[in-house]
Amino acid sequence: SLLQEKSMANTMLSLCKFCRDPRKFTCPRCSVDYCGLKCYQSPQHQECSEMFYKECVQGELSGQQVSKEGRESMMDILHRMNKEEEEEDCDSDDSEDEEDPLDLAERLQGIDLDKADEVWDKLSKDEKKQFDELVKSGDLASVLPEYIPWWKVKVEVPKIRDLSDPEDESYKEGCPEVAENITNFNSICKTPSAFLKYGLLNVLYAYAYAVKYFSGDYKDEFCEFVEIVQLLAKNLSGHNFELADTAVEAAASEVNNHQFLAISLEFSRTVKKDVVEIVKGPTGEDNYYILAALSDLKRQFEKTLKYLKKVGKEPVQDKREESSNLPIWLRSVERKPELSLDLVKKHSKKVDFYLSWTGQFYGEFAELGG
Repeated sequence: SLLQEKSMANTMLSLCKFCRDPRKFTCPRCSVDYCGLKCYQSPQHQECSEMFYKECVQGELSGQQVSKEGRESMMDILHRMNKEEEEEDCDSDDSEDEEDPLDLAERLQGIDLDKADEVWDKLSKDEKKQFDELVKSGDLASVLPEYIPWWKVKVEVPKIRDLSDPEDESYKEGCPEVAENITNFNSICKTPSAFLKYGLLNVLYAYAYAVKYFSGDYKDEFCEFVEIVQLLAKNLSGHNFELADTAVEAAASEVNNHQFLAISLEFSRTVKKDVVEIVKGPTGEDNYYILAALSDLKRQFEKTLKYLKKVGKEPVQDKREESSNLPIWLRSVERKPELSLDLVKKHSKKVDFYLSWTGQFYGEFAELGG
């Protein structure tokens, strides 16, 4: 019957294309359904998955201008690769006819690490091969220094504390400064919606994703930072949510619509946990981390507004270096963030709105539990 055919078609559509198990994810590149990492990296999907991994690291070598911390991270990757290669050489009994290459530090001395071509040319054949294999395996993150976001710091509040004992405020050391003179919410809105907290969760996911996307190094990347938040947090554009799960999942799913943002499924999942940690705060039940996150986001919007007013409207251009010794997937692509002055201004006001709300209605998060 027609109903049976429809039911069968729906069942087929909900299966993994590679193993026929129930599907859980959709590839952001080719839109094929799959059940997990094993099938994502299967031979049938190899070409697509390899290109995905290659594009993910493209910015690491030659995308935007590299900060001091970024250069140090890249140096750390290359040094670790060099060290592993030397250890393999020591374990091998085979002798090489060609001379041993100079130490990596010597080869990179005087090289501008912002120029991927120059760095690539200084790598040995084995180092290039090893880096290539890391990209293809999707295991590049294993040699990257681990970034620990500021909201991971927790403090224990004693049940009984002498009033003369100072409070433990160590968590404030690496935490963004909370904005001063936050507007009283009552002067903005008398009867706030019960769903406001869900919209805030949507924004917090976008913020946490952007922070971790840049590994905390976004001081000079405020325009790019704001663009990511605006792309992921649809609540800023007026989309409302009625549940916490759907608010967070909506931001996580939005990553799939922007290929340059995709890192890994595991990365997106950990950001969901980060949202919970920001909401709970340093003590497990206070709003300080939400206020800090929104204050930081407010400053990024303010810097972006100032920049956009100064430079005016400029066309977005993508430029690809044609003459390069780099593999095609590591050649430089300059990408300018697509930002509208009016939208940035509007969304900045929404961040201010949430700052005011958090100061007075943080208790509403208690009903969400852990």
